[in-house]
Amino acid sequence: MISQRIRGVEALFIALQAAAVILLFWAWFAILAHLSATYHDLDSARYCGYGLTLTAGLLAGNLLGRSGSVREALYERSVIEHLPIVFRQTLWSVGCLLLFLFITKDTGHISRVFLVSFIPALYVVLLWTDFALPGLLVWIAFREMRQENTLLVGSCHRVARLAPWLQRKARFGLRTVGVLCDENHVHCSPPQCPVLGLSSALARVIASHRVSQVVLIEFRAECASLVEPIQQSGARLLILSDLAERLGHSIVLFEDDGFHFFSLHQEPLENPFNRILKRFFDILFSLLVIVFLLPPLAAVVWLIHRFQSPGPLFFRQVRAGIQNREFVIWKFRSMHSAPASGDSEAFRIFPAGRLLRRYSLDEFPQFINVLRGEMSIVGPRPHLVEHNTQFAQVMSGFHIRAFVKPGITGLAQVRGFRGEARTVDAVSHRLESDMRYLESWSPLLDLGIMLRTAWQIFFPPDAAR
Repeated sequence: MISQRIRGVEALFIALQAAAVILLFWAWFAILAHLSATYHDLDSARYCGYGLTLTAGLLAGNLLGRSGSVREALYERSVIEHLPIVFRQTLWSVGCLLLFLFITKDTGHISRVFLVSFIPALYVVLLWTDFALPGLLVWIAFREMRQENTLLVGSCHRVARLAPWLQRKARFGLRTVGVLCDENHVHCSPPQCPVLGLSSALARVIASHRVSQVVLIEFRAECASLVEPIQQSGARLLILSDLAERLGHSIVLFEDDGFHFFSLHQEPLENPFNRILKRFFDILFSLLVIVFLLPPLAAVVWLIHRFQSPGPLFFRQVRAGIQNREFVIWKFRSMHSAPASGDSEAFRIFPAGRLLRRYSLDEFPQFINVLRGEMSIVGPRPHLVEHNTQFAQVMSGFHIRAFVKPGITGLAQVRGFRGEARTVDAVSHRLESDMRYLESWSPLLDLGIMLRTAWQIFFPPDAAR
């Protein structure tokens, strides 16, 4: 399987890069020990621990911190494009070592000269291995003996769409010999992928071209009859799902109790553990805000109201929450409570109310909604019920964002999509961000959104009103 080949090269790359760093570390130690007049001050046992810690940091950076950058490094990239990747690797490695020295209070035993001179050498070695090693490993692993003669079966038009993928996977030993196509292929023969006949000629083509792998690039009812001759020939069979194209949406495959299902979305927050973790954090953080921040802020807003717009402290409004259940949202009032007839919303906002909105201070009472379980700190922003109905009429799948609790802030807001959505395009951008949040939730994502929100409170973007 092509995925196994890619993962195998990634594992080899990570292991060999770690070995290169270990060799560099001890070579640098030997050079310093040879040149230094204080040779006896260098404790090799301690440096063994330093080297292991440094390598552990590199492995952690490759496996956790880079999130797919190893896979990207397998393809052709310029040295410039590798610079930020190598910087992150160096940061993980050296950061892990410094953390180890700090925790063990061992900062006095490592040579400053060694550390300061080793870091640039480490960066150079990581840059060289990131740039040259993946391509070298691929070339060694998938030379002539590991080439897979691959036959495609299906529509020529889909072959044309697969052409970039076929070119990228050629380096992993996937050699395309041609395609079997039942449609009229006179005018649609894909470049560099000749049409070898109809699907009925499958067994003959497999034998004549020594095909070891067959890819069904679309699955129809008649394709079931092709499975047996492929299996009998000893060729490997891969099936490319075209269900996402037919449905017009990405799909998720999962198995449960012996049955296989397709879904349109990943939903990490359907995991009870994740929901409890998120709810625990919501309660803890909202209690801190309600006890320590909300009372003095409410007093300041109350004084502002007395001078600029006497009336109730809070503004309450019905919004749509999780699964479109209605709830009452709390905000500090930023508009006159008794507007003159015909006044627009812009004229109803009193002067200090604009500042409350710009710096998102009017949103702080929503931590009451969070504590009550009607909202979360992070999630899609809750809309008016009638607005949800209007948006759903012009945008398919809009109500899916209601699978999770609405939030005080969200991914769309920190990306700059805040304020009133006046166009379909603006709603589309927000929905895209909300869907990404729903499908890729993690505690780190929530933390990142909160930190970016805190930054925007002090340095509000132009979209803040």
